[in-house]
Amino acid sequence: MLRSREFYDSSLIRNQVKSPVQWLVATVRTLERDLPPAIFASNILQNLGQDLFAPPNVKGWDGGLSWITTNNLLARYNYAEMLVFGTAKLNFNGGNKGLKFIENRFNRMNARATPIEVKKLFTPDERNNKTSLIAALEKRLLQSRLKPRQEQVLRDYLDSQSELDEHDILETIRLVMSTPEYQVT
Repeated sequence: MLRSREFYDSSLIRNQVKSPVQWLVATVRTLERDLPPAIFASNILQNLGQDLFAPPNVKGWDGGLSWITTNNLLARYNYAEMLVFGTAKLNFNGGNKGLKFIENRFNRMNARATPIEVKKLFTPDERNNKTSLIAALEKRLLQSRLKPRQEQVLRDYLDSQSELDEHDILETIRLVMSTPEYQVT
């Protein structure tokens, strides 16, 4: 089966939406960081729609596009930022106390967390050359190419930065993780 051409057909590759578990595990492995504390990882999965060991029915979760809702997609983007930067730094206009509580709790539970180590993930050339950085991000995070429009947006962001520093690279990683391509496997 693994050697058949049909298995690698381009219409099938990268055509499945990552479940919350797939998304979280793949993200921490790709970023080479530890999972957040168990209770917080469980909350992440629950907020993304997959409460482990509590499927909605005996069939399990519907999966596919049902994992992508407006709320779940926004939550994926916010959790990506938390995993990349190591802290929750969400901006809450209007002072939503419940969401602020989640942010504070994450930061307390994850007090020793730091941003991911850019030097561990990318070579000096990749960190200093914007074109090489985009290629390295595509390879590490997507295992494919960004769509031309999304690649141009990423290039525009990088071009707006005079010299790349660690924060710029972390922000670029977060931006790639907020693309539709990152949500599929």
